[in-house]
Amino acid sequence: MTSTVNAQRGAALIVALVFLVLLTIMGMTAMNFSTMEEKMAGNLKSQYTAFQAAESALLDAEQDVYKNVSNTTKFTATGDAGLWLPPVAGKFAWDLAAWTVASKNTRKYGEYTGAAPLPIGANGVAEQPRYLIEDIPDPTDLKPGESGPDKWKKGPGPGTKYYRITALGYGATLSSRVVLQVVVKK
Repeated sequence: MTSTVNAQRGAALIVALVFLVLLTIMGMTAMNFSTMEEKMAGNLKSQYTAFQAAESALLDAEQDVYKNVSNTTKFTATGDAGLWLPPVAGKFAWDLAAWTVASKNTRKYGEYTGAAPLPIGANGVAEQPRYLIEDIPDPTDLKPGESGPDKWKKGPGPGTKYYRITALGYGATLSSRVVLQVVVKK
């Protein structure tokens, strides 16, 4: 009888250890899910921040167009001071522009309107948003289904002017970016 009692005590220890290992694995899995959900929520917040920064840059650029851009404003093919001529041969200004802090062919948020800078850091943006303004032909001259710079046969003319604004906003990190565009009629 003594031998069966000793055998049972060893079996209970092994069963208890197996349960402990299973509980540890379940706890670590739950912790991994929690960490992953926290990262996803942080990335989503950063993406929303980038979207809001890009929207702010669009509004800032619209004010810039209405306050500072006139028929005599000089637009160039290289986008000097963030002012671009209509694109040619399938090249778009937003692809050609340097979206860096030192860029001379994009405009920094608030630089021409006096808007207060957006907060920088963990609860703000990684970098101030930037935008560029393109002087484009009347988009209503395009036929249905046509788009792109190769379809614009004429340059901007007198009278009503159209400007395409492209804005780039950053979230909490430089890797979370949003690009938005709008066409403004002046």
